[in-house]
Amino acid sequence: MKQKLPTDFAMDLLKLVVQRISYFEANPSHLAWVMMHYSTLFYRGRVLFDEWLNPKDPLLDRRDLTQAQQNLVYDAWAVTISNDPEFNDAVLPLEKKAGKTVEEWVCLKLDPRYRYRSLYQDARSVHNQLLCTIGTGMKWVEENGVSYIAHVEPSGLNTAKFAGYTKAGRKIDPEIRRELLKIADRFGCLRCIDKYIQNGIKAARGWEWVLVSKRGVLVPPHKTTIAKLLKKLDKNKQPKPRSTKRHDYYQLSERYSNLMTMPKNAHHSYWRTGVRVACEIISNPASNKESARLARKFLRKASQRLKF
Repeated sequence: MKQKLPTDFAMDLLKLVVQRISYFEANPSHLAWVMMHYSTLFYRGRVLFDEWLNPKDPLLDRRDLTQAQQNLVYDAWAVTISNDPEFNDAVLPLEKKAGKTVEEWVCLKLDPRYRYRSLYQDARSVHNQLLCTIGTGMKWVEENGVSYIAHVEPSGLNTAKFAGYTKAGRKIDPEIRRELLKIADRFGCLRCIDKYIQNGIKAARGWEWVLVSKRGVLVPPHKTTIAKLLKKLDKNKQPKPRSTKRHDYYQLSERYSNLMTMPKNAHHSYWRTGVRVACEIISNPASNKESARLARKFLRKASQRLKF
């Protein structure tokens, strides 16, 4: 009898998902927990048996799921994928909140513990990403009749719905958990998952991957080569004068900027912030003419929505 390989067991996990799809539709983070095991089985197959089947192919070939269900399963798998051997799950409470106001986005992105904090200088830079910048994967989603901006997967599902998936095993239906462990508890899969979860926690706290003897190793932020170099440079660095340059917003697009596609039921914080951003664009002589035109168009729209 032919020995079953890790990818064979991964296919068994997919069958389990199909059988329980109604449960997973109501519990996206639980589905991502299952797909974390799916991803790991594929990884173990590559390491132990030189199996190189692309894990996304079986997800796209399902004929026993609706398109919406197939998209959900694909997105649940996608959130477990990383360039490094780690599972990057939400760390801060606000990351897990599905419908975030503008103020909550600012609070999250300017939090020193946020893994991408270095990308944002101030609240305006957050407003710029939310409302003006295109190609960010941030779109309007509806939660309980109110629209918010959120990171959205290709299927249109709010990524925050998958948050907490690495810890979802404690909440998942006991029967499903037992069925999964019968399938996935082999080839060192569970031990590997524990390690990847810990790697993800470290990465979220600023640890970085460096090559040591041709092998990737996580090191604390202050011990990386770049950190040491910056420390040397800082000793000879003159205090940088505070910039007086006014903030420039990303050029608006009528079809793609969230400011211009703001729905009528958008949370009040987005309308208020949108008015502020539009006024700053119009008052800035350096603003692009098309951006200024669109900003005026937004203000006309906002005047019908807000009472000043």
